[in-house]
Amino acid sequence: MVNYELVIGCGLKNTLMGCDLSLLSRHSLDLSSLEGLAVDLSERLDINIEYGYYAVQEYCDLLGEVLEEDFIPLGKIKKEGSGWHFRLVDEQFQKKALYAKFGETLFEKEAYWYWKTVLDDAAIKAEKESIFDVCFELTAVIALKSNSSLSIYKEVISSDLFYYSKWWAFTDIMQGNDYYYDEKELRKFRQSVRNSTLALGGDKVYYVNDQCRLLEGVGQGEESEYTWEALERFIHSRAQLEVLSISAILTDKNYQNEVKNKDPKHLAFYDDFEDLDGKDALFPFWQLKTP
Repeated sequence: MVNYELVIGCGLKNTLMGCDLSLLSRHSLDLSSLEGLAVDLSERLDINIEYGYYAVQEYCDLLGEVLEEDFIPLGKIKKEGSGWHFRLVDEQFQKKALYAKFGETLFEKEAYWYWKTVLDDAAIKAEKESIFDVCFELTAVIALKSNSSLSIYKEVISSDLFYYSKWWAFTDIMQGNDYYYDEKELRKFRQSVRNSTLALGGDKVYYVNDQCRLLEGVGQGEESEYTWEALERFIHSRAQLEVLSISAILTDKNYQNEVKNKDPKHLAFYDDFEDLDGKDALFPFWQLKTP
């Protein structure tokens, strides 16, 4: 189970800090192994990848290993001609190694629970159920403007590869309240999102407020608990949440007028890229940044 904290104040538009765009999409990546995923990502995104895991002292002690560095590299994938360098981490690597060694007795060991102050049957049950959850993090090694990263779950991706704006600034643009935004920059951003989404196996992206109370943690990590089909169903099922089409907003005057007066606290968006024509596909993934 993913732990998250809802910041209730962010439901008010005048509380701007902390509310970010969370971009959620489907993927068809190879999850059979950490190395297999690294190879797949390198090919699809044209990037160099170092892959491994972060180790903690308590788990190293249980495994009988010496901790010298917190990041343990397991291999590298070199992509010829690419100047982009990323690190791929299996967030569950040590826990899976511990379970392979100790089995169910692992959960009886006090050292395993070093991070837990209160332990009860519910916590133990949740940990047993989540130990094999798919959770990988892809993060830029070379410092970029937005610290580009990608969270990869079983069927869902949460993408922060490209930065555009905070949540409320984005809703102002979508509702026609920002008359000075750069249309070309928005299009470039959407092109990069579209191209990377298609490369990873998706066909649309949901834009949600990462601290929207109506979404119960989806956008803050709770999306990891869903299949793609279930996630779409959940987003569209929220009684007070209106899910609007970005393509329609940017191309349909009547739709723009409908959107303008909606409550921004109750909005989410999706982009199916219908208004982006074929030539947009020629733009590279990383057009917004230089390595």
